[in-house]
Order: sequence, then structure tokens, then C-alpha cells
Amino acid sequence: MRINEIHSRLRKFTIAATGLDEGKVIIANQSVLTRPKKPYITIAASGFKNIATPIEKILSDDGEIKTTISMVCSASFQAFSDITFEAEELLSDLYINFSTELQSNIFNGDMAKRRTLKHVSAMPLILNQQIENRAILEVEIGYFKSVIEQVGIIEAVEIDSHFNGLHLNGIHFDG
Repeated sequence: MRINEIHSRLRKFTIAATGLDEGKVIIANQSVLTRPKKPYITIAASGFKNIATPIEKILSDDGEIKTTISMVCSASFQAFSDITFEAEELLSDLYINFSTELQSNIFNGDMAKRRTLKHVSAMPLILNQQIENRAILEVEIGYFKSVIEQVGIIEAVEIDSHFNGLHLNGIHFDG
């Protein structure tokens, strides 16, 4: 699974879980557009890492090997609002939906919330001498990444019955 697909699915999940319009759920630091009208949520995925040895290796008949690796990343959600507690409510709704079938319906078993890194926290922000209501939720998302390599196949091995002075562990063979 590629990073843009992870962002896309997190965005789709957030829209479904909170009921916000598509224009009010944005990927953080990726848009040159102005901030949407509040309330809105930003999503940032980071800290992509491999957490185990490959869980599956499949060799095809044409010499390609598909290696599947278990990965995790951190997903950070920030909600902004001008109404008291609205940002916290939005992220609380999002957090609850990680425990419902909505997660399975949107992620299709390809990714899932593994654990909560930071529970919904109010983090007011001073903006132009006014306090802006902001809340943060951070979760760890598990997913699988597959890599396909062309390793080739040795179709046949021929062994010649003639040895010409082969030495193996101190034993001398003559052909």
C-alpha cells in the first residue's frame, strides 16, 4: 500500500465517521488552498516503519518474488472550530468509529488502527489574538506493503561428471 492510498483511505474514513463535507477534511501540509471554513479536520500520516520480518514470500513461475511486509505509521488528526468543544466532539466521533464496522468497510482489511498514541486532547491555539478551539487525536495504523522483485529462476543445473583437481575440505578429487 502506497502512502497516498493510506492518506486517501484515512480521509474517506474521517468523512464517513464525522459527517463533514469532503472539503472540510484535508491532508495536512499538502494543499495550497486557504483553510476551509470551520469546523474542519486535517490529517497527517508519518513515521512509516517496518515492524517485523516479511510475513509472506511468493515466487511466481516467471521469476518474480512478492514479499509482503507488516508496517505501521502514525496518523495525526487535528480538528479546528470556533464553537466550544466542537473540535473535541468531532475527534471523539472519529475515535469511536475506529471500533466499529466502519473501519472494516472502508479499509477492507488492508489497514487497521493498532493502538492510540494520543487520546483526544484539547489544544487551544492563539491565532490573531483570538483563541481557536483545536483538538488532537493520534493513532497508530497497521498495514501491509508488498514489494515485487525480478529474481529470476534457474531452469536447469547440469553437472559434468569430470572433475579436474577439485579440492574440498582437504580431500582431493581427480576426474
